[in-house]
Amino acid sequence: METYFGKPDENNLSDDINEAVMRSVIRNIRVLLTDPENYDARSELAWASAMAENGVLKIGKVTDFQCHMLEHQLGAYTNCNHGAGLAVIHKPNNIKNIRFHKGYGTLSMLHREKIESMER
Repeated sequence: METYFGKPDENNLSDDINEAVMRSVIRNIRVLLTDPENYDARSELAWASAMAENGVLKIGKVTDFQCHMLEHQLGAYTNCNHGAGLAVIHKPNNIKNIRFHKGYGTLSMLHREKIESMER
C-alpha cells in the first residue's frame, strides 16, 4: 500500500495492478476467515505476496519506505500490529484514499454523500 499511496497521484498501470492485488487479498482473506484450509484462497494470497514483492507494482512510482522503517521500531517498542502501526504513521493521501474505498465499497453512506458533494 505504501507504493500505491506514493507519488505520482495520477492513475497509472502500476496503481491499477496494485488495486487488483489488494482486491484479491481482501477477497481471499474473507474466505480464509471462514475456511482456513481453503487451498485456492491460500494460493491466491501467495501469488498476491509475490506480486507485492517482485517490483512490478513499483514501476513508475516514487517509493519512500521511511515510514515503514519507523514502524518496525514502533512495533518493537509497543508490540503493535505491523499494519496498525503503518496506518498510524502514514500521512493520508485523500485522493487515493477516496479512490481506494470507493473501489472496495468500504465507504459508509454518509462518507459517500460527503465525497459526492465535494466532487460536484
